[in-house]
Amino acid sequence: MKPLISIITPNYNYGHFLSQLIKNVQQQTFPDWELIIVDYGSNDQSNKILQKLLPQDNRLKTFFISAPNQAVATEFGCWQSRGRYLIRHDADDLWDKEFLTEFYKIIKQNPEAELIFCDARIINKKKEITVPSFIQYHCRKGKILSSLKKEDVLAELIMNNFIPTSGSLFQRQAWLESGGFLPHRHFEDYNLWLKIAARKNFIYLPQVLFSYYSHNQGLSHDNWENKLPDLIAAYRHCPQFSPPHLNKLKYNKLYSLTLALARIKLKEIKLTATIKLLGQALSWQIRKIKTI
Repeated sequence: MKPLISIITPNYNYGHFLSQLIKNVQQQTFPDWELIIVDYGSNDQSNKILQKLLPQDNRLKTFFISAPNQAVATEFGCWQSRGRYLIRHDADDLWDKEFLTEFYKIIKQNPEAELIFCDARIINKKKEITVPSFIQYHCRKGKILSSLKKEDVLAELIMNNFIPTSGSLFQRQAWLESGGFLPHRHFEDYNLWLKIAARKNFIYLPQVLFSYYSHNQGLSHDNWENKLPDLIAAYRHCPQFSPPHLNKLKYNKLYSLTLALARIKLKEIKLTATIKLLGQALSWQIRKIKTI
């Protein structure tokens, strides 16, 4: 039988987290899942650890591929999965034991929901809680998010990515119809959330159900010069944004982001790159005006 939920974990040199990851999933009170670990070129002990752990549970699968980043590895894992619902579980995050059970309750009540996401606590290396609410930390209206209309939640999401990756369950069909994950190093998840959320068939589960591990090795700590181009791409690849007010929000954000990147290049005395980016920023403003 096909599992209801497929869990996808991309892995690159996170061998020291793999035992914790597998144990964390196996301890879930909801049993109808499969865990697909996609290793994309690790040169640590990941291979040996996986070969030892996988035979212990037939719900575990692993693939070893060559891929440039975790987005491509995640997309590969999604294609190998069999579940109706998919979720990416980053190896360094920790789900509460009732995590999947709470999501299953929502699925039973709302089988048509295409995206369901919950809140998380942020922890450090010592597993101490540094931020009690991921969503309130990243969303200016986080405290009242559950009471907002979906149009307003979407507007907040356009302004900032407050959906934690390891706490976001999405339908396979929605993933397929939205074009999947962009093959970029950063914000590939944000792009998918925007595309699915634009369909306005999402549910916010206002519970803190997992621990988001914040540490210096994670991609979230990469510098903004590397991240900004992918963030701009995440916005540009959202064709669902057609209403004028959403376009206005999008282009305002793109304009600001492009200017920010231009300032970085200017500080580095990369004048050609700066001029090109300023031209791009101007084009966003022109496109914004045309949609109003």
